[in-house]
Amino acid sequence: MAAQLLTVPQFAARLGVSRRTAYRIIAAGLIDRSDVGRGKPKTRISEAALDRYLKRCEKKGRHAS
Repeated sequence: MAAQLLTVPQFAARLGVSRRTAYRIIAAGLIDRSDVGRGKPKTRISEAALDRYLKRCEKKGRHAS
């Protein structure tokens, strides 16, 4: 089964944060991402990357680094 890739709005919704905050998390390099497509690539977040990010946040007790 292929890995599920989330759009940034889907990623933001799963975290319960705004799209702006989701883009900040991505820009800070706090989560692995994939750029897909030709021309202007679109950012996608894998379910596995989301799970790893949430586990790190759980250990620290918050979102972010």
